[in-house]
Amino acid sequence: MAIQRSDTAADESPYLDWVAAHPAGYVVNALTPKPNPTELVLHLGACRTINELREARTTFTGGQYQKVCSSSRGELQVWAERVGGQLRACSFCQR
Repeated sequence: MAIQRSDTAADESPYLDWVAAHPAGYVVNALTPKPNPTELVLHLGACRTINELREARTTFTGGQYQKVCSSSRGELQVWAERVGGQLRACSFCQR
């Protein structure tokens, strides 16, 4: 499995294509350029909080957030550990 990282609002198509193709995959929403180890939120690819723009938001990636995607939860856990943190489950899609 591979991890895909998206952190530019200039071209969000790779991220949007990934979540469309992997609704059962996993996405970590993290600060950029350096993830905050205490704020690594794990979502399912189909979670509305990471694939539906709301209110004043105009992008999913870029600005202060990046998305780290994989079809393997284990791979994302390893990534989180490498940046010094632990994944926290999204309260909307992983109840």
